[in-house]
Amino acid sequence: MLKTLKTVLFTAITFGALHAFADDVVTKEATGQAAVVNKKSDEAFENAKKAALRSAVEQAAGVYLEADTLTRNSQLVVDQVYANATGYVKSFDVVSKKEEKGVMTVTVKAQVGTAKLDQDLQAVRGLIKRLGRAKLIIVLNEQAVDDKGISVKSEILASILTEQFKKDGFRIIDEKSTGDRGGGMKIASSTAMGVPDAKELARKSDADYIVYGSVAFKYQAPTGNGVVPEKDEKGNQLLFLVTGEYDLTMFEVQTGRQLAKVANKFDQRAMMKVPSQGLKSYAQTATEVCQADAPRVVGELRNPVVEYLRNQDVNGADVVVRVSGLKDFSEVAELEKAIGTVANVKGVSSNGDFENGKQEYEVKYQGKANELGKALVTSTFKKKKLNVIAVKNNEVEVAIAK
Repeated sequence: MLKTLKTVLFTAITFGALHAFADDVVTKEATGQAAVVNKKSDEAFENAKKAALRSAVEQAAGVYLEADTLTRNSQLVVDQVYANATGYVKSFDVVSKKEEKGVMTVTVKAQVGTAKLDQDLQAVRGLIKRLGRAKLIIVLNEQAVDDKGISVKSEILASILTEQFKKDGFRIIDEKSTGDRGGGMKIASSTAMGVPDAKELARKSDADYIVYGSVAFKYQAPTGNGVVPEKDEKGNQLLFLVTGEYDLTMFEVQTGRQLAKVANKFDQRAMMKVPSQGLKSYAQTATEVCQADAPRVVGELRNPVVEYLRNQDVNGADVVVRVSGLKDFSEVAELEKAIGTVANVKGVSSNGDFENGKQEYEVKYQGKANELGKALVTSTFKKKKLNVIAVKNNEVEVAIAK
């Protein structure tokens, strides 16, 4: 009897585990809140419900991320997974709904699909690992113009970008260590760094990516006619209002490709997110506004890099292969086919004119140029050795042995 009971229990437990695994669903209860604006309770309810569903997904994702320091604090998880939280929710029930003192509170019980969530988290892990091997240098011409019109050097956004990109896994290179005698790369105070300067700095620093550009903060003197008092009755300044704008470029060194170009003003609504904003100093205000707006600014730069890396994973990176030693034009197509058989090559096409036995090929390769170079070294063409005589950035130079 006892043996039979054990068998029944084991069968039930096994069936239950298999059933749960087949469903790939976990149930999470979570609460979200939203402000009731202009007495629009229905709108506040929807916003609070979305916040609750996102919290449920975050709980489910937390099971996967708890022991994974690589992804736990990464903004990429927020951008790529949590931003699409409702897409993981199979179904949900509203457990409670309450409006009190202008705040709507909603609690839901949600069934979260874990299969797609885990798949997306794995993809993010892969991206973070790739970014973790990437070296990034940030060089900005950053100025703050005070309320008297005097311009001084600032490093507020540069410091915040450094911390944000570190969380993504980038290895940050100090630009001050790349210049002559440790002086760093000098940028004219009135201009952003040009592409030639960026390439030279990237070459010196051995960076994979570079962020360069200009940032300007402007400190606003009290006007005396603001809705909120800017000075107290003794004339002491209470508010230190700041505006700012930026012009930034994300540059990929290996291919010489500009991945992102963003120019915008700092979101003035970011000031509303900072409780202590404007109560200390202009520099503190600028710092807090930058910190509040940093996720958006970093996203504008990072997202094209993420898409670029994803495209490389699917279609391969662009590598230029220059070949010399071809006997005649008929061998151009033959070598194109031969390169196409090399492992991890996704596509090959001849480019440019054929002259003096030389031909240039554009190769889609899942890997870096030096890895393709190593693969070509072990390959032959018509029983002739392929001698790789140079590899630089995304270019490989090959000479066919005689």
